Amino acid sequence: MFSVTKTATQLQCVFSSSLELVDRALVEARKFMSSRQNNIKEFEFRLALREALNNAVIHGNHRDEALQVVLTMECDDQSLEITVADQGPGFAWLEKLKQGSANPGQPGGRGIIIIRSSGFSISYNKSGNILKLTRFPQDPA
Repeated sequence: MFSVTKTATQLQCVFSSSLELVDRALVEARKFMSSRQNNIKEFEFRLALREALNNAVIHGNHRDEALQVVLTMECDDQSLEITVADQGPGFAWLEKLKQGSANPGQPGGRGIIIIRSSGFSISYNKSGNILKLTRFPQDPA
């Protein structure tokens, strides 16, 4: 399942928890951003968004294709806001935000660091299954 809704300033993709559909959502997001004037480097944008979407599919929904991920992007001249929501139970995000670095011996745990290094600010809902990324497109990273 994959659906896309677009307006002049918003994109929403709703899709089943599949990494193949993450790729499709990234294509839609790139198309949405291509018509906007901003200083966000495409690599940073794609890296942060892929990390957020992969985390929702893999860690949030545990690749259960019966569960959905919702990507919402809002972009205007002032800011870019990306929301990624999954149907999982969430996680102890406050502890992860407090960590200054990831354990290099672990195969994961670097998502927040990667997203922040791409110039996005991060916030979560209380349970940790909705991630909000914010970036100000006119400000260089």
